[in-house]
Amino acid sequence: MAERARDLARTVQQADEVLHKAADLDAGDKPLEAAEQYVIGIGLLRTAVKEGKLCREDSTVKRSERLLTSASERFKVCEGRVQESRAADASSKSAPAAAKGGSG
Repeated sequence: MAERARDLARTVQQADEVLHKAADLDAGDKPLEAAEQYVIGIGLLRTAVKEGKLCREDSTVKRSERLLTSASERFKVCEGRVQESRAADASSKSAPAAAKGGSG
């Protein structure tokens, strides 16, 4: 049981590190890369919650659930920025094409 608790703690620590990396990428204006890291971190936290419940590690489960809630909220914001970025890219690519088409 102690080994499972250590593995669980390691998983939560890994998720925390991934989420910090995601936040750094997001702050560095790299929303797509940040979103990918958020997805990885969220997956790790979901695993930690399930494992924590099996091991009856209530404090770890509560911490993981708090991190999961926070990460999910940050992911939604980041996902919105990804969509905005894609829309801006699409409009910037279509504008020159429209200009060429109108003159020819």
